[in-house]
Amino acid sequence: MSHEAAPTSFSGDVVQISGQHIYQESGAIVLISGQEVSLASGAVVQVSGAHVYVESGAVVQVSGQTLELESGTGPIQVYGELQVSGVVLQVSGAVVLVSGQVVQVSGQHIYQESGAYVITSVSGDVLTVIQSGTLVVTASGDVYEPRTPTAGRIRATLALPTASGGAALESGVVISITTKALSTNSGDIYLGFSTEPPYSGYGFLLEPGENTSMDMDNFNKVRGVAEISGDKVSYYGIVY
Repeated sequence: MSHEAAPTSFSGDVVQISGQHIYQESGAIVLISGQEVSLASGAVVQVSGAHVYVESGAVVQVSGQTLELESGTGPIQVYGELQVSGVVLQVSGAVVLVSGQVVQVSGQHIYQESGAYVITSVSGDVLTVIQSGTLVVTASGDVYEPRTPTAGRIRATLALPTASGGAALESGVVISITTKALSTNSGDIYLGFSTEPPYSGYGFLLEPGENTSMDMDNFNKVRGVAEISGDKVSYYGIVY
Protein backbone atom coordinates (compact mmCIF):
# COMPACT_ATOMS: atom_id res chain seq x y z
CA MET A 1 0.00 0.00 0.00
CA SER A 2 1.57 3.30 -1.08
CA HIS A 3 1.03 6.77 0.29
CA GLU A 4 1.51 9.89 -1.85
CA ALA A 5 2.92 12.76 0.18
CA ALA A 6 0.85 15.92 0.10
CA PRO A 7 2.56 19.16 -1.03
CA THR A 8 4.00 21.19 1.80
CA SER A 9 3.93 24.99 1.69
CA PHE A 10 6.30 27.18 3.72
CA SER A 11 5.84 30.91 3.97
CA GLY A 12 8.31 33.24 5.67
CA ASP A 13 10.48 30.40 6.95
CA VAL A 14 13.82 28.92 5.96
CA VAL A 15 14.05 25.22 5.13
CA GLN A 16 17.50 23.60 5.12
CA ILE A 17 17.83 20.24 3.40
CA SER A 18 21.15 18.41 3.23
CA GLY A 19 22.02 15.33 1.21
CA GLN A 20 18.63 14.99 -0.47
CA HIS A 21 16.93 15.89 -3.73
CA ILE A 22 14.24 18.54 -4.00
CA TYR A 23 11.56 18.05 -6.63
CA GLN A 24 9.49 21.09 -7.43
CA GLU A 25 6.01 21.08 -8.88
CA SER A 26 5.80 21.94 -12.57
CA GLY A 27 5.58 25.70 -13.01
CA ALA A 28 6.52 26.42 -9.41
CA ILE A 29 9.14 28.98 -8.43
CA VAL A 30 11.97 28.29 -6.00
CA LEU A 31 13.69 31.25 -4.36
CA ILE A 32 17.12 30.56 -2.89
CA SER A 33 19.08 33.19 -1.01
CA GLY A 34 22.41 32.94 0.76
CA GLN A 35 22.98 29.25 0.07
CA GLU A 36 24.76 27.05 -2.45
CA VAL A 37 22.81 24.96 -4.94
CA SER A 38 24.37 21.84 -6.49
CA LEU A 39 22.74 20.53 -9.65
CA ALA A 40 22.79 16.97 -10.87
CA SER A 41 24.96 16.46 -13.95
CA GLY A 42 23.12 17.52 -17.11
CA ALA A 43 20.45 19.48 -15.27
CA VAL A 44 19.19 22.77 -16.62
CA VAL A 45 18.40 25.86 -14.57
CA GLN A 46 16.11 28.50 -16.00
CA VAL A 47 16.27 31.89 -14.33
CA SER A 48 13.65 34.53 -15.05
CA GLY A 49 13.22 37.93 -13.44
CA ALA A 50 15.99 37.49 -10.91
CA HIS A 51 19.71 38.07 -10.50
CA VAL A 52 22.31 35.31 -10.72
CA TYR A 53 25.55 35.72 -8.78
CA VAL A 54 28.45 33.47 -9.78
CA GLU A 55 30.99 32.35 -7.20
CA SER A 56 34.54 33.55 -7.86
CA GLY A 57 36.35 31.10 -10.12
CA ALA A 58 33.17 29.33 -11.23
CA VAL A 59 32.22 28.72 -14.84
CA VAL A 60 28.84 29.63 -16.33
CA GLN A 61 27.74 27.70 -19.39
CA VAL A 62 24.81 28.92 -21.45
CA SER A 63 23.46 26.44 -24.03
CA GLY A 64 20.51 26.80 -26.36
CA GLN A 65 19.23 29.92 -24.67
CA THR A 66 19.40 33.66 -25.10
CA LEU A 67 21.20 35.60 -22.41
CA GLU A 68 19.74 39.08 -22.12
CA LEU A 69 20.89 41.92 -19.90
CA GLU A 70 18.42 43.75 -17.75
CA SER A 71 17.62 47.17 -19.20
CA GLY A 72 20.19 49.73 -18.09
CA THR A 73 22.61 47.18 -16.65
CA GLY A 74 25.05 47.02 -19.60
CA PRO A 75 27.75 47.05 -20.76
CA ILE A 76 29.25 43.64 -20.00
CA GLN A 77 32.67 43.98 -18.42
CA VAL A 78 35.08 41.06 -18.46
CA TYR A 79 38.04 41.06 -16.11
CA GLY A 80 40.28 38.06 -16.47
CA GLU A 81 40.36 35.62 -19.36
CA LEU A 82 37.32 35.00 -21.55
CA GLN A 83 37.45 31.72 -23.44
CA VAL A 84 34.83 30.78 -26.01
CA SER A 85 35.06 27.25 -27.36
CA GLY A 86 32.67 25.43 -29.66
CA VAL A 87 29.89 27.98 -29.42
CA VAL A 88 28.84 31.20 -31.10
CA LEU A 89 28.87 34.43 -29.13
CA GLN A 90 26.47 36.97 -30.58
CA VAL A 91 26.35 40.53 -29.31
CA SER A 92 23.74 42.83 -30.80
CA GLY A 93 23.20 46.45 -29.82
CA ALA A 94 25.39 46.24 -26.75
CA VAL A 95 28.97 46.96 -25.82
CA VAL A 96 31.37 44.32 -24.55
CA LEU A 97 34.34 45.73 -22.66
CA VAL A 98 37.39 43.56 -22.09
CA SER A 99 39.96 45.21 -19.85
CA GLY A 100 43.62 44.25 -19.77
CA GLN A 101 43.13 40.70 -20.96
CA VAL A 102 43.06 38.49 -24.01
CA VAL A 103 39.90 37.08 -25.56
CA GLN A 104 40.55 33.63 -26.96
CA VAL A 105 38.12 32.04 -29.40
CA SER A 106 38.81 28.43 -30.31
CA GLY A 107 37.29 26.30 -33.05
CA GLN A 108 34.97 28.95 -34.39
CA HIS A 109 34.89 31.82 -36.86
CA ILE A 110 34.69 35.47 -35.98
CA TYR A 111 32.67 37.50 -38.47
CA GLN A 112 33.31 41.22 -38.60
CA GLU A 113 30.81 43.78 -39.78
CA SER A 114 31.26 44.86 -43.40
CA GLY A 115 33.77 47.69 -43.63
CA ALA A 116 34.99 47.21 -40.07
CA TYR A 117 38.64 47.02 -39.06
CA VAL A 118 40.37 44.36 -37.00
CA ILE A 119 42.91 45.73 -34.52
CA THR A 120 45.74 43.23 -34.27
CA SER A 121 48.03 45.05 -31.87
CA VAL A 122 48.52 48.28 -29.99
CA SER A 123 52.03 49.19 -28.91
CA GLY A 124 52.75 52.61 -27.47
CA ASP A 125 51.41 55.08 -30.03
CA VAL A 126 51.31 52.52 -32.86
CA LEU A 127 47.98 50.93 -33.83
CA THR A 128 48.19 47.96 -36.21
CA VAL A 129 45.09 47.07 -38.23
CA ILE A 130 44.36 44.58 -40.99
CA GLN A 131 42.04 45.91 -43.66
CA SER A 132 42.52 47.35 -47.11
CA GLY A 133 41.32 50.81 -48.02
CA THR A 134 41.19 53.93 -45.90
CA LEU A 135 41.02 53.95 -42.10
CA VAL A 136 39.36 57.15 -40.93
CA VAL A 137 39.95 58.13 -37.30
CA THR A 138 38.20 61.08 -35.74
CA ALA A 139 39.90 62.75 -32.79
CA SER A 140 38.91 66.05 -31.22
CA GLY A 141 37.11 67.15 -34.38
CA ASP A 142 39.96 66.31 -36.77
CA VAL A 143 39.89 63.51 -39.32
CA TYR A 144 43.01 61.49 -40.07
CA GLU A 145 43.26 59.25 -43.11
CA PRO A 146 46.46 57.20 -43.01
CA ARG A 147 47.09 55.80 -46.48
CA THR A 148 50.04 54.51 -48.43
CA PRO A 149 51.54 57.06 -50.89
CA THR A 150 51.29 55.87 -54.48
CA ALA A 151 53.45 58.35 -56.42
CA GLY A 152 55.92 61.22 -56.27
CA ARG A 153 56.13 64.67 -57.81
CA ILE A 154 59.36 66.44 -58.81
CA ARG A 155 60.27 69.96 -59.94
CA ALA A 156 63.32 71.74 -61.38
CA THR A 157 65.83 73.32 -58.99
CA LEU A 158 64.74 76.78 -57.92
CA ALA A 159 67.07 79.80 -57.66
CA LEU A 160 66.05 81.95 -54.69
CA PRO A 161 66.21 85.73 -54.27
CA THR A 162 67.50 87.61 -51.25
CA ALA A 163 64.43 89.86 -50.98
CA SER A 164 62.27 89.50 -47.87
CA GLY A 165 59.56 86.89 -48.43
CA GLY A 166 61.66 85.02 -50.97
CA ALA A 167 60.01 82.92 -53.67
CA ALA A 168 57.39 80.18 -53.55
CA LEU A 169 58.08 76.66 -54.75
CA GLU A 170 56.33 75.78 -58.01
CA SER A 171 52.68 74.79 -57.49
CA GLY A 172 51.73 71.12 -57.19
CA VAL A 173 49.38 69.10 -54.97
CA VAL A 174 51.27 66.83 -52.58
CA ILE A 175 51.02 65.43 -49.05
CA SER A 176 54.64 66.01 -48.03
CA ILE A 177 57.66 67.92 -49.33
CA THR A 178 61.39 67.28 -49.05
CA THR A 179 63.59 70.31 -49.75
CA LYS A 180 67.39 70.33 -50.08
CA ALA A 181 69.84 73.20 -50.32
CA LEU A 182 72.38 72.45 -53.04
CA SER A 183 75.83 71.63 -51.72
CA THR A 184 77.29 74.13 -54.21
CA ASN A 185 75.45 77.05 -52.58
CA SER A 186 77.57 79.92 -51.27
CA GLY A 187 75.31 80.77 -48.35
CA ASP A 188 72.40 79.61 -46.23
CA ILE A 189 68.78 79.15 -47.24
CA TYR A 190 65.80 80.08 -45.04
CA LEU A 191 62.44 78.39 -45.52
CA GLY A 192 59.05 79.76 -44.52
CA PHE A 193 55.45 79.64 -45.61
CA SER A 194 52.96 81.71 -47.55
CA THR A 195 51.31 82.54 -44.23
CA GLU A 196 54.63 83.46 -42.61
CA PRO A 197 57.25 84.37 -45.23
CA PRO A 198 60.97 84.02 -44.49
CA TYR A 199 63.75 86.57 -44.78
CA SER A 200 67.52 86.44 -44.30
CA GLY A 201 68.15 85.19 -40.78
CA TYR A 202 64.48 84.33 -40.22
CA GLY A 203 63.00 80.94 -41.13
CA PHE A 204 64.04 77.30 -41.14
CA LEU A 205 67.79 77.24 -41.80
CA LEU A 206 69.28 75.00 -44.48
CA GLU A 207 73.04 75.12 -44.78
CA PRO A 208 74.58 73.96 -48.11
CA GLY A 209 73.84 70.26 -48.60
CA GLU A 210 71.19 70.03 -45.85
CA ASN A 211 67.59 68.90 -46.39
CA THR A 212 64.30 68.76 -44.52
CA SER A 213 60.85 67.18 -44.94
CA MET A 214 57.44 68.47 -43.94
CA ASP A 215 53.78 67.57 -44.44
CA MET A 216 52.09 70.06 -46.74
CA ASP A 217 49.29 69.87 -49.31
CA ASN A 218 50.90 72.04 -52.01
CA PHE A 219 54.45 73.03 -53.00
CA ASN A 220 53.48 76.68 -53.35
CA LYS A 221 52.73 77.06 -49.65
CA VAL A 222 56.48 76.82 -48.95
CA ARG A 223 58.73 79.80 -49.65
CA GLY A 224 62.50 80.17 -49.58
CA VAL A 225 64.95 83.05 -49.37
CA ALA A 226 68.69 82.93 -50.06
CA GLU A 227 71.46 84.59 -48.12
CA ILE A 228 73.34 84.81 -51.42
CA SER A 229 71.20 85.64 -54.45
CA GLY A 230 70.88 82.77 -56.91
CA ASP A 231 71.56 79.94 -54.46
CA LYS A 232 69.24 77.05 -55.23
CA VAL A 233 67.03 74.42 -53.65
CA SER A 234 65.92 71.06 -55.02
CA TYR A 235 62.63 69.56 -53.88
CA TYR A 236 60.14 66.77 -54.45
CA GLY A 237 56.75 65.74 -53.08
CA ILE A 238 54.76 62.61 -52.29
CA VAL A 239 51.15 62.12 -53.43
CA TYR A 240 48.41 59.50 -52.89
